[in-house]
This record gives sequence, structure tokens and C-alpha cells, in this order.
Amino acid sequence: MNRMFSKKSLIGLGVLALTTLGLTSVALAVSPHSSWWASRHNTVGSSFTNMSPSATTFCFLTGVETTETDTGSETARCQVRRGQVVWTLEAILGTSSDADIECEALCYNN
Repeated sequence: MNRMFSKKSLIGLGVLALTTLGLTSVALAVSPHSSWWASRHNTVGSSFTNMSPSATTFCFLTGVETTETDTGSETARCQVRRGQVVWTLEAILGTSSDADIECEALCYNN
């Protein structure tokens, strides 16, 4: 028995193949670059880590751990900033007597 594919089925298969290849190539275009950490312990102020180049990577905050923020006036936070040259991860303690903050970020290639 001879099977014939209609023109519409062949076009549909072609579109499906191109879509699959397109989605695969997009997924492969982004790859892990690096992991970074910054921390601050017991003193008001900030500690920072310069991360990867901002022109070729994308970075985001992935983890925050605080300890001893046990009064209403103690504050602790993490932030990731895109600079003109590099991404920066910052661990910040506001009014603090014994608080700690640890921050983690990941960067991916564009």
C-alpha cells in the first residue's frame, strides 16, 4: 500500500520541526555563568561583591539568610544591581547590634 502525505501535512510537519528547533536553540542560548555570595555580620553598613560583566550576563538574587534580626529596629536586606561594567551583589544591615545577612546570586550568559 502506497501512503501519500497531503501538502498540508507536510507543511504542518515542517512548521512543527522549525518550531521545535527554534525552541531548542533559545533554550541552549542561555547557560550558567557563575555563583556569588556577599555577607555582613554585626555591623551597620554594606558589603558588596562585584560579579560578572553586565554586558554579557544576567544576574539575579537566589538566596537570603538572616539571623538575629530580633528587634523591630534591626533591618537586613540583599540587592542585585546592574552597573555599567559589572553586576553587584550587596548585603546591607541597617540599625543592628547583632544581626547577620547572607546573600547569594546566580549569573547566566546572555
